Amino acid sequence: MADTVEEEQLISESEDEQLIYENNAIESPEHSEKDPILETIGDFGLYQLYVCVVGFFFTIPHCWVSLSLKFVGMRTNFTCVDSVVFNVSDPLRYNDYCGEHCQNFQFDETQFRGTIVERWNLVCDKGGLDSIAQSVFFAGCLIGVFAAGVLADVFGRKPVLVGLISIFSVSGVLGGLTDSFYVWLALRFILGATTIGMNTVRYIIQIEMLGSGYRSWGSLFGALGWTAGYILLPVLAYAAPDMQQLEVFMGLTATPFLLLYWLYPESPKWLLSKGRAKEAEDIVEKICYWNDKKFKGLKVSVSPTKIRDKPESVGLMSLGGFPNIRRNLACMAFTWFSVGMTYFGIALHTPEFGSNVYMVFFLGGLLEIPTNIAGPWFLNHCGRKYTMMASFFTTAVCLFVSGVIPVGLFYKEWVTVTLIMVGKVGVGFCFESCYIWTSELFPTVIRNSSISVCSSFARLGAIIAPLIVEIDKDNPMAPILVYGFVAMAAGFNTYFLHPETKNCDNLPNSLDEGEAFADKRTNSKQALINNSFNSVNITPLQKIN
Repeated sequence: MADTVEEEQLISESEDEQLIYENNAIESPEHSEKDPILETIGDFGLYQLYVCVVGFFFTIPHCWVSLSLKFVGMRTNFTCVDSVVFNVSDPLRYNDYCGEHCQNFQFDETQFRGTIVERWNLVCDKGGLDSIAQSVFFAGCLIGVFAAGVLADVFGRKPVLVGLISIFSVSGVLGGLTDSFYVWLALRFILGATTIGMNTVRYIIQIEMLGSGYRSWGSLFGALGWTAGYILLPVLAYAAPDMQQLEVFMGLTATPFLLLYWLYPESPKWLLSKGRAKEAEDIVEKICYWNDKKFKGLKVSVSPTKIRDKPESVGLMSLGGFPNIRRNLACMAFTWFSVGMTYFGIALHTPEFGSNVYMVFFLGGLLEIPTNIAGPWFLNHCGRKYTMMASFFTTAVCLFVSGVIPVGLFYKEWVTVTLIMVGKVGVGFCFESCYIWTSELFPTVIRNSSISVCSSFARLGAIIAPLIVEIDKDNPMAPILVYGFVAMAAGFNTYFLHPETKNCDNLPNSLDEGEAFADKRTNSKQALINNSFNSVNITPLQKIN
């Protein structure tokens, strides 16, 4: 609900003052403290809850395909069956024994079958090709999240979202059916591009409809969806050990979301940034009906004298004259890179040390729950910056300590595995902080593009993570130490991000607002008020109930 004091200020304005606002697009500080769309629909209501619940279910298949290579690409025991040349009777560990005449293999299907290693004999001279699969997938994520963000800023969030869902489903199903490894890699690239792209676009629609105090709690639904997918994935792999069938199933899980074409809103903020006020007003009216709030209209006026960035021409290439935004973008990009490398490196490449692979992965999912529950509280009470810095440093310390514990000191290295899992909890906090803080730091006209660029850097980190593992195969803890150093560097990098946005209700819309907002020399909230609505102004003319 709108703040009572602000409502009284609005209703007490004279008709002459209203005329000034309409003709000259000038807003009083008191009037501009809150986003007028949120002031109309409320910070959180039934409609926003619906959008968040969709985000929960939406994130589950995204998690499945992102982490599925742990099982789809599992290296199992195998036997060389070219018995004319070799007399091999017992299964051998991966790459323990290979000969130039060994071309046919029999794989141990006790736990898994239909993995990419088994389907295309990725052992011996083909060993290591399975590691490429993760890099290809996240390369797709890198390209896809950026392309989807740009397309969503140009063509709208909703049409891009529905298109990506369709491509995701088709590529996922075909990946489980193809007989060609290189076709499978191409489909995996497309799958990576679509899954992160559609999830990012969906998230932007959500974040632009929530008040400041609810954004972190709203993102909790998506985080819980990721955790649910994380926990369910080993259960699915155990229940259906044929990995080809698992791939087909994961692709089909996206098809119900095609209904979002009729059941999901376009972002009113994006529509207003494109000058499509009537469409935005229709959506806001519908949201007000869901939220049981009276709708009395939005008045949109464009400043005739102070338009520095026109919505139809603004993009990341327009940042030449905005050094504060550029600083934030560069620092946040490195932050995402560090999170992507560390999180996916730990999730997909933590050594099991002889433990049950299903159980270790399942416990890793369970440890996401503390992040989900405590994350919003820390973000809202301690702030985005301090939460992120503390999380990075916690991760770094845990990974450093785990890397120096001698092997064989504890049963199945349980202390080492525990420290790595705690470090993963820390970087999980960073992931949640990244999404929230990035969506708040950048103005509406480049918000989706900025998140897409930063998320692309996270995928770049995920691409490099498996390559680090291949550097020293004889020392499984070497990559863990590298991830620790990256997390430490990211913790120091966080210092240069500005401002803290935990109590900011009115996010910047134009580049001018974003530049003032990010200036370390000024109070960002007051700077945003003084520069608000330079390009597009929304003036409620009556009291909003």
